[in-house]
Amino acid sequence: MLKLILNIILISNPNINIYGATISSIVCQGVAFAICWAALNKYIKMNISFKRNILKPVISALIMGMVAYGTYLLMYNLMWHVHIAAHADFWINTISTITAIFIGAVVYVFAVLFTKCLTKEELHMIPYGSRIYGILAKVRLYD
Repeated sequence: MLKLILNIILISNPNINIYGATISSIVCQGVAFAICWAALNKYIKMNISFKRNILKPVISALIMGMVAYGTYLLMYNLMWHVHIAAHADFWINTISTITAIFIGAVVYVFAVLFTKCLTKEELHMIPYGSRIYGILAKVRLYD
């Protein structure tokens, strides 16, 4: 019901238009998360660290999103100024998007490691985790 109401209100606003669907989806997912979080804490007494399990991943995702968006704009603008073919828009957009996704993924991995979203034990569970942890410990990112 919340999503339906938000869709009607936001999409009908000419300043927001179709972006209202995205906004209402994000709001509804946030509400569902809050309800689940409250239920888990009430009935199971889970000891979940808000900082480590929510705040740090959100910060990492925001960093990744900003870098990916910036990469896309930079690539698109650079390629737009040097394109030759009349129908190069598709390829400019495609290459810019793929580059932004790749750079964003790499930045996300580094942001997760830099913010220490993963514990030592979690790092050891991923492929080559022992090696990765060894490198991170040498550069004093992890203890």
